[in-house]
Amino acid sequence: MPAERLSMRKMREVLRLKWALGLSARQVAGSAGLARSTVGEYLRRAEAAGLSWQEVETLTDGELDEKLFPPLPRLPAGERPLPDWAKTKQELRGDHVTLYLIWELCRVRHNSHSCASLLFAQGCSLRLVMEILGHSQIALTANTYTHLLPEADREGAAAMQSLFGGAG
Repeated sequence: MPAERLSMRKMREVLRLKWALGLSARQVAGSAGLARSTVGEYLRRAEAAGLSWQEVETLTDGELDEKLFPPLPRLPAGERPLPDWAKTKQELRGDHVTLYLIWELCRVRHNSHSCASLLFAQGCSLRLVMEILGHSQIALTANTYTHLLPEADREGAAAMQSLFGGAG
């Protein structure tokens, strides 16, 4: 689940501090009371949208929001590209591979729901998926994604059947 967005006022303040006052990202983070990674993400989004401070000043909140957070293209499930699992497996063997890096790669190439689906399809544990997606609690991951695990339903039904001695 993505983090909650900053208020539009705070987004504008980040851009103003960086572009109008020329502060470093570290200084912006300190002044705005935000994590450097959050500041970096909003600056990256603004640069990707081709924005300048002069343009930001003229945009309405809705227009700025649309430029910073453009809608994702909607593709039917059958048309979504699947990862190259052989390449992914090779990448995971690198010395400097972290869960954050895996998440970033997955997030950029696919959305988080697709990422979770693919990880579960490869047999990853709920705990690993929780860590890769950056969830703070395993309950959030379980409540959001366990419907992707039909085998868990079958295993649960089989366990209950054996517990209560049903015919199988």
